[in-house]
Amino acid sequence: MNSIRKYGQIVAVFFVLLSAGCGDHGGGYWAGGIQSAKTAVVFKTELKTGYNDQIGSINVTVELPGGVTVSADSSGWIPQSALYLSGEGALFAAIPNTTAILLGKFTPATQTSKAKVSLAFSGLVNSGGPITGLSPGEFATLICDVAPGTSFPSTTFLPLSGVDIANSLATLPHLSDTSPPLAWITYQIIP
Repeated sequence: MNSIRKYGQIVAVFFVLLSAGCGDHGGGYWAGGIQSAKTAVVFKTELKTGYNDQIGSINVTVELPGGVTVSADSSGWIPQSALYLSGEGALFAAIPNTTAILLGKFTPATQTSKAKVSLAFSGLVNSGGPITGLSPGEFATLICDVAPGTSFPSTTFLPLSGVDIANSLATLPHLSDTSPPLAWITYQIIP
């Protein structure tokens, strides 16, 4: 009977230790024992009503609020786990004979400027494929790290700059250069 009780105690201690080691290790960093939150920013293109064109390339820089960063390597390049094609961007990438490239670069905040992320999307038609482009709508999702104690509500305004949207035929002027613009970028913050 004593050996059964001892075995039971060993099993109980094992499960206590096992559960103490468990936790959400799916992302974020630990700052003094507090894990950062993840927030998604979903980028979308919109076209002027009645204008029907497909998009070949997109460039934009977004300014992040204080306490918000993005995973990046030592050169600032954002990995695919933190920036990826979504919505229409993912659908475009699945079209035969096309290649969709999405790159992002993170610039950390300094004493005089806020952190920034520069995004570049390009849709390439491989030989033998039809000339096509990205349809308007969601094209990319950026996963941000929000420091403990920082608020990043869905109503946060993120200044956009360097917006350049070209149609799939790369004709000039670019869709974002006309006045008023034929295309623009919006975003949705999903806490």
